[in-house]
Amino acid sequence: MDILKPLKTATKCLEGCGKSGSFGAIAEIIPIFEYLLTYYEQRVNAYEAVNYNEHDESPEDHIAINLRAAWQKADDYYSKLDDSPAYYAAIILYPIYKYYCDKAWARKPNWLEASNASF
Repeated sequence: MDILKPLKTATKCLEGCGKSGSFGAIAEIIPIFEYLLTYYEQRVNAYEAVNYNEHDESPEDHIAINLRAAWQKADDYYSKLDDSPAYYAAIILYPIYKYYCDKAWARKPNWLEASNASF
């Protein structure tokens, strides 16, 4: 099932060899979490529009329930990144992601203010 592919991709990206600089760097954690959250939020929204009692070919309702649980768990871990300014510092010091937070959080200025204050 393609629902698990983003988790496999995220795992592969973060398990790389940090010493040689190929994947696994701390600066990749925030973008990976945002990728997962966006993906699962889109999937949850798609399944919320389904009427599960409409006909026999409707998908099982447990898929929507588990997608919501996956999104909630990813969001819980994403929220824990606020506990350490190291993640934010790593992302703005990494050349590729230097302005990532400014662009990704443009509609969430309070997130930027909190991250900048912790740095």
